[in-house]
Amino acid sequence: GDRLGHVGVYALALSAAVTAVVLFRRAANPLAPLGGAVVVVACWPFYVHHVFPYRGVLAMAAIGVGLGLLELGRDRRPA
Repeated sequence: GDRLGHVGVYALALSAAVTAVVLFRRAANPLAPLGGAVVVVACWPFYVHHVFPYRGVLAMAAIGVGLGLLELGRDRRPA
């Protein structure tokens, strides 16, 4: 699972960055790029330490916070 896991972490970082850009362009909410940045930065310790204490656990918590910020950064108007 190492190769697949590495590709998954790269995909998570890339998708968070792209999502942050799209959300910021749609809603102009500064929480979107902040959330994307938190996820992208947290991907490195997650890549290196996975879910093992204490760094990996903190990386998972940071990814959760970043994804929460991405959610808060989206446009709340109905489509």
